[in-house]
Amino acid sequence: MKEKLTRLSQNIILNEDLIVLLSCIFFSILSLLVGFYSSPDLLLKWMTFVKNYISNISFDFISVFINNISISAFMIAGGLLFAIPTVFFAGLNFFSLGATSKYFLDELGTLYIFSILPHGILEVCGIFLSFFFGMKIFKFSFLKKIKQNIETLSKLKKYLLIVFPIFFISALIEVYITPMIIQYIMQFFIKS
Repeated sequence: MKEKLTRLSQNIILNEDLIVLLSCIFFSILSLLVGFYSSPDLLLKWMTFVKNYISNISFDFISVFINNISISAFMIAGGLLFAIPTVFFAGLNFFSLGATSKYFLDELGTLYIFSILPHGILEVCGIFLSFFFGMKIFKFSFLKKIKQNIETLSKLKKYLLIVFPIFFISALIEVYITPMIIQYIMQFFIKS
């Protein structure tokens, strides 16, 4: 009987994780679409904001890596604050992805988008994992079950072993490879 209850509670937790995962996917796609289909005026204002934000970050490996890890940490820790910061940063990041993609598609075409894909895919995965884990922290922190909190801390270690390398590789690609790809594409446009 005890074994059946344990199995049932594990199935409930897995189903709750699936609901959290599906909710994160839905919210991320919705935020991305809102950004992509924003009005041209909002896109210009957003791009001005993004340019100002980016201008405050040195374009070197350490700065880019620390910026990405900081955003990730805020999203995870936000789970302890009713997930408000988690949802805010996730929405902002996916909105920004949609808005900047639309802007660059309109201004520079699809080749420019392909130039940022190598690091962009990794960054999006890292941000999404941070969003998902922040929501799991929220879920577990309000269930107040010690066993699940211990499991959450164990998962945090696994998370760090996954997300740190993702952001590390993403920052390397963004700083050292993406500029070469962009330069090559821009030369292609100039020659055409």
